[in-house]
Amino acid sequence: MIRFQRLLAVLLLPLLTGCVERKLLIRSDPEGAVVLLDEDRIGETPVEVPFVYYGTRRIAVSKKGHRPVFRTIELHPPWYQYFPLDFFFEVIFPFTMTDTQLVDLELRPHVPGSLTEEEVDALEQRGAVLEQRMREALREGGG
Repeated sequence: MIRFQRLLAVLLLPLLTGCVERKLLIRSDPEGAVVLLDEDRIGETPVEVPFVYYGTRRIAVSKKGHRPVFRTIELHPPWYQYFPLDFFFEVIFPFTMTDTQLVDLELRPHVPGSLTEEEVDALEQRGAVLEQRMREALREGGG
């Protein structure tokens, strides 16, 4: 009987462990803007992506007919992610905690006389080329 109880305890132990889900939700007005997070395209607004580490992130949001928006944001951990509480909520606490960090951005319409649509398109194309070159360099460098 004791052997069965030990086996049952070992099998049920993983079900009792805690978990913290971290999500970054990026919204824009108007919706449907392309989002780059740390130079990786992650989708169109509104977009929600999981993340592992808190800290500084770079966001670029663009939509045709609007001026692009660039932001550097700081993701701050909630109170339950500071030592020694983080161990309790990550490992022992039997429920899932969700930390959703929200970023709201307003895209302003393109102002005639600043950049033309062709100039914006050319900049976006240059950005795509540079992004591709960076990915290739990272692959070659093993990073």
